[in-house]
Amino acid sequence: MIRKFAITDEFVEEEISQRSGISGVVLLVGDFQKADANTPYLITNPRNIPDTVGNDPAYTGSKCLTQLFKKDEEQNNHGASAVIPLQMGTRTRASCTVDVDGGELEAETLAGGVWGNKLRLSLTNGLDDTFIFTVSDGTRNIIEVPNKSLDSIIKIVNGGKKHIMLTLTEDTNKTFTSVTNQAFTGGSETKGSFTIQNLYTVLNYLNKDKYNILLFSEKLGSNLFDVIGEYLDERYAKGKQSFSILPLTTTDNKETKIDTANSARFERVVYINQTINDLDEAETCARIAGAIAGLPVNESLSEYVLNDITSIHPVLSEDDIEDLTAAGIICLELKDTFSQKYQVYSSVTSCIDIGKDGQLVPQGELHGLRSSDYCFDKLNDVEDNYLAKTKVKRSKEILKSALDKAAGDIVKDEIVESIELSLEIDPKNPKNLIKDREIKVFNILEKIHNRDKIVWEEV
Repeated sequence: MIRKFAITDEFVEEEISQRSGISGVVLLVGDFQKADANTPYLITNPRNIPDTVGNDPAYTGSKCLTQLFKKDEEQNNHGASAVIPLQMGTRTRASCTVDVDGGELEAETLAGGVWGNKLRLSLTNGLDDTFIFTVSDGTRNIIEVPNKSLDSIIKIVNGGKKHIMLTLTEDTNKTFTSVTNQAFTGGSETKGSFTIQNLYTVLNYLNKDKYNILLFSEKLGSNLFDVIGEYLDERYAKGKQSFSILPLTTTDNKETKIDTANSARFERVVYINQTINDLDEAETCARIAGAIAGLPVNESLSEYVLNDITSIHPVLSEDDIEDLTAAGIICLELKDTFSQKYQVYSSVTSCIDIGKDGQLVPQGELHGLRSSDYCFDKLNDVEDNYLAKTKVKRSKEILKSALDKAAGDIVKDEIVESIELSLEIDPKNPKNLIKDREIKVFNILEKIHNRDKIVWEEV
């Protein structure tokens, strides 16, 4: 099967100043209204969602897309910078064929699914030997081309790259017949279950592509957590850095949640154990993922306020929050009673270590993982460009200079504290280089200890 990448037309309504250090591309695997199976799409503007993969809330992917692109103007957080929807299961496209003079005009939907069966095509006589062409979705015309030649209609519709594609097939026995509201047929879909095999199949379609966060539009069984963690580790080993946000069962007690996390601990897996507002587990992960994606990598999600949250489920005690956080599970809490604002307690990854007192402690904070991944992505881009452009004469010194410049720019932007790089010739193969990279990320200021001194005025 040929792997295709469908890119949408983007309409930018307003200019948004992009802060440095944004690393907000999300791969969303799940179920969408309009999509071919195993075909990644690219959405960079939420306005394009209806035309690209549809926005019917009956599909779990649509609900998650809404959360991923949610803005928080108060904190200058614009959500995900791009989302790659990827459909599981099987899909076929709907189509409709009408007779024209000397041939057949076939209209086929641009994406599979039963949505296409609702479309209705009309081709009637227009002015001066022209045609009037419309396509309706049952409630309104989504395509209108009045009084144009057949060739012009085909060019206009296909050039717009929305909803359908037209193909003219020659057949001298055919003559034009006016049609009104002729139905599209043949659109079908199966959802596809999240099994280990299906998961491997769908993820491998984007094995070589870049994205920062891996997300699913449905809650996965805990038996798949190992599969995802190992997959992300394999991507990292190949220079493709990503992490995933996975929901635990919110109704489980504290001990069960910790046991589940203990069974699948990975540096690149983040566990969420609560839901927000009226969202389900997957939508909650999407909301938090959108906030992370819109946050510069060198800023921590710890104590980050999500201004649209009005309730969390379940509400955890302070002791439970401490225990779950120590086990590498992210918790939400009420910031204070009067403001009724909710915040992330601590953005820990699920990988934990043994502290000095023998207790389990989180080994990593998410901003550290994101900061280092950002650096690796930028440095890998320099190497890839160097190898692609320099075909004959390659120099260790030239590459080192380019890497040092990129590293210097990253440090100047205060993404990380420092980057140390070294290159040496591989003694086993002089055509290869061995590279060492050391990245020092910023620590988080957790508490301020006050040492107050009060001096009495002498009388």
